[in-house]
This record gives sequence, structure tokens and C-alpha cells, in this order.
Amino acid sequence: RLAIGVLLAARAKDVRVPDDLRVAACTDSVAAQTARPPLTALGLNPEVIGREAAGMLIDLVEDTPVPTRHLLVPTRLIERESTLGQTPAPGGD
Repeated sequence: RLAIGVLLAARAKDVRVPDDLRVAACTDSVAAQTARPPLTALGLNPEVIGREAAGMLIDLVEDTPVPTRHLLVPTRLIERESTLGQTPAPGGD
């Protein structure tokens, strides 16, 4: 929601996204996909996070010891129009 707010504030101030300001969201969502311009976002792999969290919760409910561990979840950058502005020509502004 924060990135959508940034887009709205930029539009209100006549700041052009992505030409004057590039905006990215922390998580991908329908709002990020349908914003104007569509927002670059992180794909956080919610299925993996949910599956791991559910397994840990089941272990806790069943009184199975749950050791502290670090989980690396694959993420990806989903580039969309909000960060894909034109690259200025060398020496130009």
C-alpha cells in the first residue's frame, strides 16, 4: 500500500514515474500489477513461506520440539514499468 501511496503523491505533484522517480513495492500484489504504471515488486514465494509456517505450527500443536532455524526462501524481482524508465544518453540529462 505504501508504494501505491507514493504513486498517488507523485501524480498529485506532477512527478513522473518512472522518468522522475522510480518506485518499487516490497511484495507483489494485484494492486502492484494493476497500478498505473504497474509497480516493480518482490515475488516472495508465499506458498513456500505458508507451507513452512504451517509445518512449524503443527509441530508446536503436537508438542514436537521446533528447533530454531533459518529458512532461505527464494525470491525474485518482478520488473515492471515503475522502474523501467528511459536511460539518458551519455552526456545528456
